[in-house]
Amino acid sequence: MTAADLLAEDLLERILERLGFSQAPAADLAGLEQLYASWCHLVPFDNVRKLIHLSNKNPAALAGDDATDFFEAWLRHGTGGTCWPGHGALYNLLGVLGFDADRGVATMMASASLPPGHGTVIVRFDDKRYIVDASILHGRPLRIDEGGRLPA
Repeated sequence: MTAADLLAEDLLERILERLGFSQAPAADLAGLEQLYASWCHLVPFDNVRKLIHLSNKNPAALAGDDATDFFEAWLRHGTGGTCWPGHGALYNLLGVLGFDADRGVATMMASASLPPGHGTVIVRFDDKRYIVDASILHGRPLRIDEGGRLPA
């Protein structure tokens, strides 16, 4: 994480409080499970701000592209975002909390001929990787194997 990626301490405290934490979760698998479950229940996948932005023909970057902007809107209005803003915010939060997180690009397989167009986040613990997807909101981290597949 670079200095530009860091969330202000007071914003981080408000985020954690809204997610139901009185202190930061541990940067381990149990902490990830708690954090991601809370995210899935409380941070929506929606396009409200994107629709407003586009309907106003706003030439600026899309609303929520910046993690601080994403979280301030969520705290104030309860809005979330689509895959790129949601994953940018989740990635940023995980990094600030000490998780070994990477952003990923994937495909939702709407058509086998489409290129990847979905953002996601992958968290590592030793040699294991877990998907925590801010769009699919599956409630628990999903372990993936080295080939990028879910284990049988």
